[in-house]
Amino acid sequence: MRYDEIEKIVLDRIKPSKEEYEKGYRIYNKVKEALERGLKRHKIPGKVSLQGSFAKDTWISGELDLDVFVLFPEEYSREWLETTGFRIILESLKDYNYIVKYAAHPYITVKVEDVDVDVVPAFDVRNPAQIKSAVDRTPYHTKYVNSKLTLRQRDEVRLLKKFMKGIGVYGAEIKVEGFSGYLVELLIIHYGSFRSVLTEASEWQPPVIIDIEGYHKPRELVRKFRNKDLVVVDPVDPNRNVAAAVSRRSFATFIAASRRYLEKPSLSYFFPSYPEIDLLRVLSLRKTSMVVVLFDISSLRIAPDILWGELKRTMKGLVRFIESNDFKVIDYDSWSNEKDLALIIIELEERMLSPYTLHIGPPVHNREYSDKFIKKYLEDNTVYGPWISFDGRWRILKPRRYRDVHDLLQSNIKALIKAPDLSRVPVRVVDLLELKEIIDKDEKLRIWINRFVYKKPSWLL
Repeated sequence: MRYDEIEKIVLDRIKPSKEEYEKGYRIYNKVKEALERGLKRHKIPGKVSLQGSFAKDTWISGELDLDVFVLFPEEYSREWLETTGFRIILESLKDYNYIVKYAAHPYITVKVEDVDVDVVPAFDVRNPAQIKSAVDRTPYHTKYVNSKLTLRQRDEVRLLKKFMKGIGVYGAEIKVEGFSGYLVELLIIHYGSFRSVLTEASEWQPPVIIDIEGYHKPRELVRKFRNKDLVVVDPVDPNRNVAAAVSRRSFATFIAASRRYLEKPSLSYFFPSYPEIDLLRVLSLRKTSMVVVLFDISSLRIAPDILWGELKRTMKGLVRFIESNDFKVIDYDSWSNEKDLALIIIELEERMLSPYTLHIGPPVHNREYSDKFIKKYLEDNTVYGPWISFDGRWRILKPRRYRDVHDLLQSNIKALIKAPDLSRVPVRVVDLLELKEIIDKDEKLRIWINRFVYKKPSWLL
């Protein structure tokens, strides 16, 4: 199919219906009225406003959720907002089921009908460059986007969001480390359309600098945001990089998928699917080893971003430790249902190493260190050598302490997990196939494991 045919099919599926819009506004008005009654009762001069993708009309059908901000005067203190202000919000919405969550400060998610409504306290700041909390810029983001996007471009945003969701790079949270909704909107504002963004992205060479309002000279931005592949200056706060959360993998994935789509357009970029695989058969053919570090997180009560931050830092530490013990790591990743289970999976060339490892000593001409080396190992019956190699250095073969990667991890796992929350929960080191019963019961985990093992992204199929 041609580009225009594919994009029309996608838009027909993802553009919200009239009924969805009516439902969104109906729910917003219910929540707004309850909040305004609470503010009036306490004689607080706050404002209730609709923010997020619904307010900007860049949301996708079937994904209706609302962001409702309660804006308090900026003269109030942060402590007041997090205590008195937050209590007013809770009291105003006491008739609804809600969950208290934490980001920069507490907020709540209210379930109205079947829609999640995030109710966020913030300050009504006069200058978005001088915010008091991280969310204070949001109303300015909404205002800026609404002033720039045309009706057609709002559909272009929807296409780009769906494309990024399909290739797994949508979302600025630590779990994804990808492109936020606001960043997607800015890319459409800057480049004009979905396909123009992909055309430009297919040629991106880091660092990519985008400064829509021309606040800075490019050289200034390269110095200011050193080591960042993508820099997109926030039009409402010139000192902020909207793309700060985008990891190198997400950046590279978007470039590669953009190139591929322009060469070979397909619905698979927007609606990915993976073939079911026989884990036992694939692993027996590939003859690699899959070790899994399994965490029981049922006792933890922490925000998802904190969990994912600890999980990813722990994962990188484990990989460094494994590689420092001569095991060759092929791939690794982490997953969690954010309720009771989190895991790190590491694929290695082999589970077992040879019994002995080569240890290279000093050059013979360095008498002091040569003498020490010989003295240390000459009478050691556990090693082979010492001998002098062709490079003029002493060498020995010495026995490994750990041959099996499972033994290596199991013996050191508690010392390796330095994350404050993950270090407090039960942890096990298992082979991937030992998780078959858990995988079979959890569809999301099964799909994720399939993708990890299969390797090839759906848009390359």
